[in-house]
Amino acid sequence: MSRQRFEPGAILRIDVEGPRHAYARMLSDHPYVAVYDELTEAELSPAEVVKRPVQFVVGVFDGAYKTGRWPKVGVVPPDAAPVAIPEFFRQDMFNPDDCTIVDHLGNTRPATPAECAGLERDAVWDADHVVQRLLDHDANRPNAFLEHLKLKAV
Repeated sequence: MSRQRFEPGAILRIDVEGPRHAYARMLSDHPYVAVYDELTEAELSPAEVVKRPVQFVVGVFDGAYKTGRWPKVGVVPPDAAPVAIPEFFRQDMFNPDDCTIVDHLGNTRPATPAECAGLERDAVWDADHVVQRLLDHDANRPNAFLEHLKLKAV
């Protein structure tokens, strides 16, 4: 299998366990992907995939797709079914009051912890951690990686 590159709009299949899999889509800016809700055994067309709700948007390490672990199964151009890349937060580990909101272009602004509530921490996820997050969501249980990255109480 040839090495895959980051290609906005590319639909990726994420094999989870047995015949079950999920789908993700490379967004307009590297390294962000939208991961679609629901594990399935069905092979969906790219048009069917982008009609599903997005479960989460995160940055992922290149190894998830460059090696073919998450194979490309189609393309839906970003403007054909837009998915916004949300803002993320950063928080100083020694001073939880010191927070920053960052957008996908790297623009930052100071923020209060209250402003960061509901945002995901600015992080790049490993393929295994994304798979575990999908499994935990499917089983309706907390995800250890997501819990670790939560906003720390002040």
